[in-house]
Amino acid sequence: MTKRILNLRNVATIAACLAITTMFSGCIPIDNPLDERSGEKQIADFRFTSISPPAVGVISETSTPKTIAVEVPYGTNVTALSPTIEFSDGAEVSPASGVAQNFTNPVKYTVTAEDGSKTEYTVTVKPKKLGENDIVFTDNRGNKIVIPYGAKSCAIKVIDFKHGTTWTSDSRAMNSEKILGPPDYIIDENYLTLGDAGVIILEFGVYITDGPGNDIYVFEIGPNVEATKVEISNDLKNWIYIGDAKGSLSGVDIKGKVSADGKYKYVRLTDLLSSPGGSWPGADIDAVAVLYPVLN
Repeated sequence: MTKRILNLRNVATIAACLAITTMFSGCIPIDNPLDERSGEKQIADFRFTSISPPAVGVISETSTPKTIAVEVPYGTNVTALSPTIEFSDGAEVSPASGVAQNFTNPVKYTVTAEDGSKTEYTVTVKPKKLGENDIVFTDNRGNKIVIPYGAKSCAIKVIDFKHGTTWTSDSRAMNSEKILGPPDYIIDENYLTLGDAGVIILEFGVYITDGPGNDIYVFEIGPNVEATKVEISNDLKNWIYIGDAKGSLSGVDIKGKVSADGKYKYVRLTDLLSSPGGSWPGADIDAVAVLYPVLN
């Protein structure tokens, strides 16, 4: 099925998509929402590409009721959103291009299918609700990031730790278990100094999987921004390099380095000697969290 794109406002396209909640029967995967699945013909979808990660809502021929509820990331200002509408060949959507949208209130769209039939749909947009244990933090770019399930999505066990050849003499920064659990750094407490080229292997109580954007966040603290090499494994034998956490609050994306359905339990961090020497040589790690966890 070919597709056409109708842009309601010029917005930057971001490749990843956020999972959605729809109010019609069935849950349509969003990797290619215009595909025909289980006899359900998809007419159009709404892509809010001006936010990161984008959010998507799907219109199908048999949507009942004729209301599509789209969830956007926590903290998004819905009044500032404008969608890109992607629709199947032969279908027409109004309002037409250039019509300003205000998603504080529901917006009505009329979709004309290939056979000429017209159907009115109502699109509502609301920020995603936080779960009871979700943790919200602000990354280096000012984005609000959610750690689903809170502490459950953070490292739960130290498998191995080898500090660097040059290490700190501060006993408060020597306990490897300070890296476990959710971010809890306070001045000079609750963190681990790796030392120059130090290595730590962490176990998680959830599976690490690929989602839109960054999948693992490393919480590195202190005035010096010190990078770490990040690898993942599901057997502690075969390690996959997925990138470098650049220091401070840094995310890494596993997409393209692992199979799409891969699930992993272990993370290995290696200090990259970004700023050797000093009283706390090497990266100082408060916590490590995964953003798209799958519960055991």
